[in-house]
Amino acid sequence: MNFARQVRSFAVKSEKAVDQTVRAITFSLFREVVQRTPVGEPSRWKSPAPAGYVGGRLKGNWQVSIGSPAVGTLETIDATGTATVGKIAAGVGGLGTVTYLTNNLSYAMPIEYDGWSSIARQGMVRVSFARIDAIVAQAARANRV
Repeated sequence: MNFARQVRSFAVKSEKAVDQTVRAITFSLFREVVQRTPVGEPSRWKSPAPAGYVGGRLKGNWQVSIGSPAVGTLETIDATGTATVGKIAAGVGGLGTVTYLTNNLSYAMPIEYDGWSSIARQGMVRVSFARIDAIVAQAARANRV
């Protein structure tokens, strides 16, 4: 193999590794946000739950999209987060894309910033993003060329 082919081969392997690393970082961060999203426990609330309340709508409303944030809300109930994480895994973009994680429910922001949840007093996104260095390091180790 001549030098030019070796360089091209290394470039292709490197680009693939970087793409896999970007996907792994994005997925890990987004998965952690979903896992940290609280599921309402009406027994702990100051006010009674609305009639027919079922916990898990906030967790089920995390939406992954590429290029621009998702709009609207979902009726998805996902108390475990398993289905939501599966959708995220299928929708994460790689190198050269911007992948968004959006939750458009009216109470997502108060839970993130105003301490509305005793389970997630410090939020979901901020706490997860505080771990970004560890997430990046782990993904980089796993995807070395």
